[in-house]
Amino acid sequence: MVKLYLVATPIGNLEDMTFRSIQTLKEVDWIAAEDTRNTGLLLKHFDISTKQISFHEHNAKEKIPDLIDFFEKTVKVLLRFLMQDFLAFQIQVTIWLRRQLKKI
Repeated sequence: MVKLYLVATPIGNLEDMTFRSIQTLKEVDWIAAEDTRNTGLLLKHFDISTKQISFHEHNAKEKIPDLIDFFEKTVKVLLRFLMQDFLAFQIQVTIWLRRQLKKI
């Protein structure tokens, strides 16, 4: 499932970050940051290596299509994997049912 997380970051004291926010920033594929310089300092402080892209009021119109495209591609890939898993499960159930019927 594609998820979008909104993580509030402290303005001054980096120690105000919550454990959950730090963990989220470590686990996501990339971070859309308003100010990549300040975000970079925060990421370095918490030893987070997640890639970041610049996203702010001056570039939002050009970045939004890229973000939507990323989400659409991610959903398509995810659906393809889910479908493959479902088909594999269906085959396994069919084989199991055939074996059970042979026992009767």
